[in-house]
Amino acid sequence: MSAAAQRLSALVIAAAVALVLASQAAAAPAEVGTARVAAAVAVPPSLTRAQVRAQRPRSRIVRTNRGFSCRRPLAQIARSRGGRLPLLVQLKFTRYVNIAPGTVEIRRGCRGDGNRNTIDLILRIGGNGRSRGGTVDAIKIREDPHGIQITGYANCGPQGVGPDGRPDTRDDQHQDGAQIQGGRNIHFIDFRWGNWAKRRSTCQGAAGTFVPGSVNNWPVVGMACIRCRSVSCNHGMLISRAQGTVVRNSWWRSGNPAERRGILANGQTGLCNHGSPPCLVPPGESSGNRISGQFCDRWPYNGRHRRSGR
Repeated sequence: MSAAAQRLSALVIAAAVALVLASQAAAAPAEVGTARVAAAVAVPPSLTRAQVRAQRPRSRIVRTNRGFSCRRPLAQIARSRGGRLPLLVQLKFTRYVNIAPGTVEIRRGCRGDGNRNTIDLILRIGGNGRSRGGTVDAIKIREDPHGIQITGYANCGPQGVGPDGRPDTRDDQHQDGAQIQGGRNIHFIDFRWGNWAKRRSTCQGAAGTFVPGSVNNWPVVGMACIRCRSVSCNHGMLISRAQGTVVRNSWWRSGNPAERRGILANGQTGLCNHGSPPCLVPPGESSGNRISGQFCDRWPYNGRHRRSGR
């Protein structure tokens, strides 16, 4: 074989190898993510409650009857609004609105400032669970956003009806507080779902209000809920296919039968059709959890603290 032919053959082989590697990287996010899992689990934030309250918004997005999607760095979004982080996203509702896949969507490309002890995003998501708010998840996190510290609150509207357009059927929409299907080191700090003082929920919590669990092989690594409070109709905290989840000094309530009755604005009966334990960690699905100081209060809410260090 001539020298020119050998060079051509080498170029063809190199191009083929590059094509295979590129296709593998595009088709296998789980494998890519798994290789960096060990390095991805960060120390959770050490912010005190006073420090969180002291971090005021430096940029704002305020919308009515609309959602918000983050697909680029939050600092870029803040600059486009003439400010910097923390970014406040305030969503107000005068009626119920179908905003899929979630009222707030956080997905690949979205990231914080890289400092675990600063707040990046302040959420104020309106809704009363019955006549006003988004009908699907309050917060949907998926693919590979990372390094975001979030405070504030999130509510839902009535659970949405499904494709058949009829309430109270098997295809009704799935509604959670924060469904985390992919991402790394996203921390909820002093965050609230529902109304703890009035013991009323606004989100169905079909799987829960804080739900780390991988979907489509996207790793869910290093999620945290620090001093969270949640009242939901069904589940509260449910840790599924995730690694290194931290839940600390958080309070969860669920199961009030009164919230399974009454006709909502879109014709649905109640916020959910059954109540479940507020805190669940199914065996064998997750690893490396650090859970302490839990208050898991299932109806009837009698005020007694049942703490779990599981």
